[in-house]
Amino acid sequence: MQGLNMKSAVILATIILATPFLLIADKTANRQLNYFADGNEKVKSKDYAAAARKFLEGVNAGDPASMDYMGWLYLEGLGLRQSTLIAEGYFREAAAGGSAQACRNLGNIFYDGRAAEPSVTQAIHWWQLAADRGAPRAAFSLATILYCGIEVERDQERALKLWRQAAQNGATSSAVALIYAQANEELSKIDLPALEQLVKKGCSAAKNLQRAVELRQANQLTAYIPTAFEQQAHNFCAIASTTMLLKASGLKISHFDLARSRENHQWTHGSRWTEMAECALKHGRPLSIHSHPYTDEGFVKGVSEITAELDAGRPVVIDVLATAQSPSAHSILLTGYSKESAEYVFRNSALPFPGVEVMTAAKFKELWRSKGFIPDNNELLRPYMKLNPS
Repeated sequence: MQGLNMKSAVILATIILATPFLLIADKTANRQLNYFADGNEKVKSKDYAAAARKFLEGVNAGDPASMDYMGWLYLEGLGLRQSTLIAEGYFREAAAGGSAQACRNLGNIFYDGRAAEPSVTQAIHWWQLAADRGAPRAAFSLATILYCGIEVERDQERALKLWRQAAQNGATSSAVALIYAQANEELSKIDLPALEQLVKKGCSAAKNLQRAVELRQANQLTAYIPTAFEQQAHNFCAIASTTMLLKASGLKISHFDLARSRENHQWTHGSRWTEMAECALKHGRPLSIHSHPYTDEGFVKGVSEITAELDAGRPVVIDVLATAQSPSAHSILLTGYSKESAEYVFRNSALPFPGVEVMTAAKFKELWRSKGFIPDNNELLRPYMKLNPS
């Protein structure tokens, strides 16, 4: 997709906003305006319309950081009418002006398929440029795709180099990924003291992995199934989790492959589990969907069934809420549990690689539920999806 030049983007922005006072910055002011800082303060207070006015002043003054932030507001539809087309135009102009963050954002929209057909090749191009300009989060994303081999040939050496460089510059998520990869993904071989140092720095990825390692090294994991990680594209949690489930059965597939096999496929649109079961069957893997009431008895019976699957060496997809008050659920993969400590180990495709998440039984009981995971079903339930053994 061709990007807009900035003149066109600003004209389109003006038409969509229909607010004349956004057009021109105060060019008579004698002081230098910090457009990015002023706009960012408005973003923090969630006054996105005011943020757009501040960033547009920066755009008119040729500030790449303001261009990038305007692109983000358009991409997410915050204070402005959502437009990926205009967002891409702003990102391209900001990238041409030297913005590393804009390069990262371009990589993100190409990976997610928000600009057009997903292009991992284009995502890699932009993430590499962002990494070269010093953006650690872009380096992390690039390393993850290369390490996992998602739609590209695996390049672990390049991935480790990227994670190492980012970790040396203080990126804790990259440090966690590096520790995990250097141990060949074996929990028993992970450098626990190194993780503990990252936990002290407040790294949640390190804290989750640390707990999984502690359980393994104390021989308290009743069952644990190593699984290949899949970094989800936009809104693809069910697709990515199902893909990890299928990979655990030996199927070579990416979540982009699974998405393409849908009957009514649209990029960035998620899928119901029933649709995922239909897609899995096309790839020769029958799945079944089960559910239990959101009650104490439902939790006990449900846990009995899903831990039996883990004991048999088969992970399970479940739906969880981010908090008990969350309006929608998120699909993750259950890969292990500890009967002794009453804890559960998951792979969460929305978290940074390696995506390990550990929950206590109490937290799992509170969050394991969904709404409408099957069409026309609006009851709160405890659902899970499993492989049907041949």
